[in-house]
Amino acid sequence: NLSVYAAWVATGARERGLLLLDGLEGGAAGAVRMQVSAGQSAIIPGGWPYAMVAQADTLLCSSAFLHAHSMRQQLAAYELEELLGMKSRFPSFQQIMWHAALYYTKNLRA
Repeated sequence: NLSVYAAWVATGARERGLLLLDGLEGGAAGAVRMQVSAGQSAIIPGGWPYAMVAQADTLLCSSAFLHAHSMRQQLAAYELEELLGMKSRFPSFQQIMWHAALYYTKNLRA
């Protein structure tokens, strides 16, 4: 998923307003288009790139959370965001990772 996202950003498709599915020549293998109706929610795994598009005036609520089950993927996403110079990112990610490292170091030794 991250390599497809990196290719999409590198082609400039993002700046041209093309969605991931439409912005790559030959399409984005493995990408999924999902439609969420009013009152529904979608949970996307940590570290997975996504885009939200509304066809009418809409109130969209987006939230991100970190968890231990996909820490490697979340770290890879963070490194990719660093490489691509992304502006909209998970707040205080580095500080949270240090807290997680201390937590796991303390609890795994016990």
